[in-house]
Amino acid sequence: MIADNRKMNDFKNHVLELLEKENLLSDMLSGFADGGLIVGENKIEEFIKIANYPQLNDMIRRLSKEEIMSNAYLSDIKIPKTAIGNIELGRKRDIAANTLTAYGERTRDLETFEPINSFFICDRPLRFPGITEKGETVSWMTVEPSEIQSFQKFIDEAEGNVCLCGCGLGYVAYMISLKEEVESITIVELNQSVIDIFESVILPQFKNRDKIKIVRSDAIEYLKNNDLNQFDQVNVDIWRDTLDMLPLYLQCLAIEKKYSNVLFSYWLEPSLKDNLRKNILECFSGYEGNLSHFQSFIYRIAWDILDNTDIRTKQDLRELLKLDDMRDILYHWYITYPQVFAEYQKITDEENENMLKFFNGFNKSQLARREYEKKLNLPFELPKKNK
Repeated sequence: MIADNRKMNDFKNHVLELLEKENLLSDMLSGFADGGLIVGENKIEEFIKIANYPQLNDMIRRLSKEEIMSNAYLSDIKIPKTAIGNIELGRKRDIAANTLTAYGERTRDLETFEPINSFFICDRPLRFPGITEKGETVSWMTVEPSEIQSFQKFIDEAEGNVCLCGCGLGYVAYMISLKEEVESITIVELNQSVIDIFESVILPQFKNRDKIKIVRSDAIEYLKNNDLNQFDQVNVDIWRDTLDMLPLYLQCLAIEKKYSNVLFSYWLEPSLKDNLRKNILECFSGYEGNLSHFQSFIYRIAWDILDNTDIRTKQDLRELLKLDDMRDILYHWYITYPQVFAEYQKITDEENENMLKFFNGFNKSQLARREYEKKLNLPFELPKKNK
């Protein structure tokens, strides 16, 4: 619930202006930085002036090629051009010298509500290994600085018997296999071609390959149907990005609840949290953009969270956006609205238009939401925090 007074309305308008600038910058950065069009210091300075984005300077790291390529996997594992079945392995990611490139995961300054994302540039060209499906240009995974950074926290904390859902290039498996604290690593992978490439090309190069066990299975089915108490830690990386992460992540949270002694971690969870924060801000300010297949779903969840929180001051919003208990909140939403989740799962890419109508009916009309809740007799409530 949001307080309705002049002071709060002025604050909503301020957040709305921030979001409009953020989305403009996001479009520009995705087109220029990710597209490799910001090359050289002069163009970076020109972009900063055009975008009126001086804080970008503080987000750029200058990294040497030697510093980047000293990563244990990149220096130890050789990746020849290989194809098995529908999977291709090779040097799939080229970054030109002095190109502004994503480095860290997005987060948000909870004082200013503005996004923070770090970038890097290197004065020499870089090539990184990647794995793709035949006919596609976008890699499932590449071992490059942004990927390395996104896994670093899990790698640092890994110990005991570990389950990795998703094989990819075996980057995480190799890095944690080097640790004495890690006793065994079970890799769950569905695609047989990925397994074949890993076993024939990459695994033989592992220094501690005796720690590795590979299981061919759908990851969600494996997690549901096996006793996970055999593991100390489970890491899930079975999505390409946050666009396809959310429905699988929700199912994993339900599984996680059964294992209080197992430590679960999820690739891109910080990015998902930032996306949820952004959607909460959009609901709060009344921002209306074009909702994609994914954004309509997360917007609906954000609306429910905001609707069950008393927001009377800026500090109330800051406290909500911390989302320290995000897993509990999303798990409770998942079990409160199984029908909505099931409907989302059924919607295919060809049915996006129908899906948008389905969710926008809830997003833009509180009356429709209330009627739906009465029908379900399951109004969403935020979980109580542990004291």
